[in-house]
Amino acid sequence: MQQGRGGIGSRKHGISGHASQSPRFRLANKLAAERGEYDTRNARRPLGSTFENVRAAFAAARKLRRP
Repeated sequence: MQQGRGGIGSRKHGISGHASQSPRFRLANKLAAERGEYDTRNARRPLGSTFENVRAAFAAARKLRRP
C-alpha cells in the first residue's frame, strides 16, 4: 500500500482525493476565459448579507413561502 499521499479516498487521485482536470478541459476553460465566456454555474455568491439583521432575513423568507 502506498504511503504519504493523503487520507481516505486519495488512493487514486493524489492528496485532494479528487481527479485532476484533463489538459483539454483546462485549455477549453482558458480559451473561454480569454473570449470572456465565463461559466457562471460554479461562481460563488458574493459574501455579505442584504439584510440588516437575522430577524429581517427570516421575515423575508416567511413572505416568500406564503402564497
